[in-house]
Amino acid sequence: MRNSNIFRIAVLPGDGIGKEVTSACVEVLDTIQRRVGGFKLDLEYIHAGAEYFLEEGVDITEEAMGKVKQADAILLGAMGLQDVRLPNGSKSHHI
Repeated sequence: MRNSNIFRIAVLPGDGIGKEVTSACVEVLDTIQRRVGGFKLDLEYIHAGAEYFLEEGVDITEEAMGKVKQADAILLGAMGLQDVRLPNGSKSHHI
């Protein structure tokens, strides 16, 4: 049985400034969690985006997408790099 005071958050920091903005958001969430209390945020960082595509050949794995779908919420940072496109010309398959 799931503890209703624990929320699983899929964190996809993204690319470029997305990483900086996501980091600041996590700091705010941590502060809220400490000050308000009564709940816990279980953050799971997931690799995805244009930089990941350049490294791995996919923008997000099916396994990672499964984790995203199971999360209670998603913290999505800006994704994409100007010159990164998939073979069909689009920026992403999933995100």
